[in-house]
Amino acid sequence: MVEGLQLPFKKGIPLDELTGENSDQYAKCVRLLNMQYRLLKQMCKADLVNSRALYAHLRVLRSHLGKGILCTPTIKEIFAGKRELLNHIDEEFIDHFVKLLQKDKAPQYIDFLMSLCIDKSGPLPKIQGMIADRLLIHHSELLPQVLLETKQGTTMHLTISGIKDPSTGKDIWLDLAQFKKTKEVRGREQDYVGWIMNATLSELTPAEKAVRYFVRCSNLYGKLATGRNQGSLKALISNRTLALSYAQILAVISEPRLPYLIRARHFLCFGSSAPFVILQSNMRGR
Repeated sequence: MVEGLQLPFKKGIPLDELTGENSDQYAKCVRLLNMQYRLLKQMCKADLVNSRALYAHLRVLRSHLGKGILCTPTIKEIFAGKRELLNHIDEEFIDHFVKLLQKDKAPQYIDFLMSLCIDKSGPLPKIQGMIADRLLIHHSELLPQVLLETKQGTTMHLTISGIKDPSTGKDIWLDLAQFKKTKEVRGREQDYVGWIMNATLSELTPAEKAVRYFVRCSNLYGKLATGRNQGSLKALISNRTLALSYAQILAVISEPRLPYLIRARHFLCFGSSAPFVILQSNMRGR
């Protein structure tokens, strides 16, 4: 199977051309590669033997990341629930995904990093620490910047560097209250943010992609803090551009004008960060 994934490029198709100006002529090739990756994903599900075998070819799979091939879910499945392989994750591996995010704020990359933080036996503090160090401390510009105001109710605006407004060419600033509505899909009303999270990326506008990226990042924050990881919690709470202080999380949870899904994701952060913030307050009181 791995030989099959490499065959088009051994035959002379430039890997970078798959997303270049001539991408249309390679559409059938990409479809075939995607189907092979889907099969490999199914072969690795809850199967340590197959996952070990595919892990040996991880270099090849990583070379396809960011090239328009749906390989991220397969790489995710290699590690899913398999601590033996998760223990091989190192800083170079995390840095690769940081570089991918610098080129494209793709929600699937955040989703993949989130999947590395926990396995069926609990959190993995080493990996949580590496991801927190790279994203929360050294590359926080890759994360959504949140502006929260609580003067008359809670207003929540966000921007994501690199995601532009098509009409102005400038970075998008979104008022999240505008996304608390429903959307008609095939004759049925659906929660708008819920639809954004499940739609194919090609269906989404730049603003909707920004919301999806924001929610994925909110999920990641909760995973980084799971197990009351003190390093991650400190980095999350002290980064003011994330608006994740104890009071700010409470304000978001309590604001009825914000979308339900966003409030729910902040509730997960609240559950992880509250013990740490209360501990900080008690220590300052002493």
